[in-house]
Amino acid sequence: MADSAADLFRLAYGRDPDSSAGEKLDFVKPAATASGLRSLISVFDRQTYPSPVSVRFDKSELACAELEGVKLWLDRSDYAVSASVINHGAYEQHMVAFLKEHVRRGMTVVDIGANVGIFSMLAASQGAKVFAFEPNTENCRLILMSAAENGFDVKLFPLALSDEPGALFFTPHIGSNGGLLPSRVETLSNPNCIVVPAMPLDDLVFEKVDFIKADVEGAEYLALKGGEKTIREYKPIITIELSMEMIKRVSGIDGIDFIRWIQAFGYRGLLIGRNGQKTEIDDLDMFAREWGEPTRIEDIAFLPI
Repeated sequence: MADSAADLFRLAYGRDPDSSAGEKLDFVKPAATASGLRSLISVFDRQTYPSPVSVRFDKSELACAELEGVKLWLDRSDYAVSASVINHGAYEQHMVAFLKEHVRRGMTVVDIGANVGIFSMLAASQGAKVFAFEPNTENCRLILMSAAENGFDVKLFPLALSDEPGALFFTPHIGSNGGLLPSRVETLSNPNCIVVPAMPLDDLVFEKVDFIKADVEGAEYLALKGGEKTIREYKPIITIELSMEMIKRVSGIDGIDFIRWIQAFGYRGLLIGRNGQKTEIDDLDMFAREWGEPTRIEDIAFLPI
């Protein structure tokens, strides 16, 4: 019987909690139940703390919160994304403002890495047609619940977008976040590995696209490369979340080369600060020098010239 958070840790990870895990155990409900085990697993990054244990949510663990007048079904144990909406009614307000500024009724929006569906629902609330792509099936359940709650026609694809069809190896990270693992046979023995279908965007969406949001933990280049025909033909507004470390590790491309690749389609780049300030990216060499730590994460918008 797991009588404490430390006991739950031993059950999930097969060892005693280390010193770095200790402070996180304060957020765990020490209950010998599936809910208690979920609350433990949700606060630890599976990349650092791999575990074969996975517990799916039931409705008692969800909250229906509101953001910008949109109702969202969210996981109370998702400290990475949902907690901000549940507790503060806010989430990445600089990107929410950008979306509301540029998305209009009648547009078609592609949400790559839809997560729990926050931006998909906000785009749908603006009157846009939304194609949402998300490989995490738990997130997909929440997306469909939120779409039904609001009466939105969000077209969900429970898969990963890539540059070619096939299978990719996916892992949850913290809460609702997740990312791709190396496509090697050895990865299949990783207890966190989930094999997910992958398809190019150009093979799934055959209509005018006005806006693409890509936030896929370093797989942005692979996802957009599979939509190259769509980008060339329709010149949609594109937003990405960029980490120089993740884009190199996952997509195999230097971050500055990735920006150049997008700009070559006829785009100008804008760095969107968390205060909402937009800074033109007009000197990539200087931009690279001033970036700082490779693990820094920023949002960039690309507008057609």
